[in-house]
Order: sequence, then C-alpha cells, then structure tokens
Amino acid sequence: MKIQFKIVAFLLLVGLFFASCTKEEPVVLTPNEEAKEKAVGTWVSVYLEEDGVDITSRGMATFIFREDDTMNTNGNDSGFTFNIDGTYLFENDGKNLSLTYSGSGGLANYDVLELTDDKMRLQIDVFGMTRISDFEKR
Repeated sequence: MKIQFKIVAFLLLVGLFFASCTKEEPVVLTPNEEAKEKAVGTWVSVYLEEDGVDITSRGMATFIFREDDTMNTNGNDSGFTFNIDGTYLFENDGKNLSLTYSGSGGLANYDVLELTDDKMRLQIDVFGMTRISDFEKR
C-alpha cells in the first residue's frame, strides 16, 4: 500500500511538473504594432534635408512617442520654435506615420523610409518641397 501511494504521489508530481512547463505561444505583432513598439521613446533629429539640400543648420526637432499613442514634438525650424502635443498612428504596414496635433487639429503624414530600434528616417512633403529627416533614439 505504501509503495502504491508513493508511485501515485510521484506520478502526480511528474504530471504537475510537465503541466507547469507548457510552452507559451509567442505574441505576433502586426507591422503597425511592431513599428509602434520600435518608435516608443525619444527621438532627436540629426539630419534634415529639403529637396536634396542639407538644411540641418536651420532647425532640429525632437519627437517623443508614448505607449498610449500620445506624442510631443518640439524644436525649431528657421527661427520658429514649437512645442506641440498630439497623437500618432502607424498605418500601411508601418510605412506611414500620421501625427494629429492637439488644439489646432493639424495633421502631418510622414512616409517611414527606415525604422530600427535606434534609427528613424521620415519623409514629408511640405509646401511642394520634400523634406527628409534622420532621427536617433535617445
């Protein structure tokens, strides 16, 4: 009787061990969710060009993307200082970034040319000119 009890107890322990070792399924992110995951954080511009001409000296910007889809952009452009809050959204498999600015309701749509864990390259058309900005994550 004692041997049977020990065998049953041993089998229960083995069963509990294997039951607790179930493999969790990996979380699969959509391309938009993956882009958001990479973007969350603070990004500082390191290069700015307009129609192929380096205009980095005219101004720089910082983007702060938060997990709750809110954002802030601040900096200066040709002497104009800005500090704007809003929301952001990645679309088109992470290839487009839409910013909606609070208060003014303004909208900016960027093409995402590159997005890694520490580099981001955005392109936007402004008043008929194409601007490309390179950012590094801080």
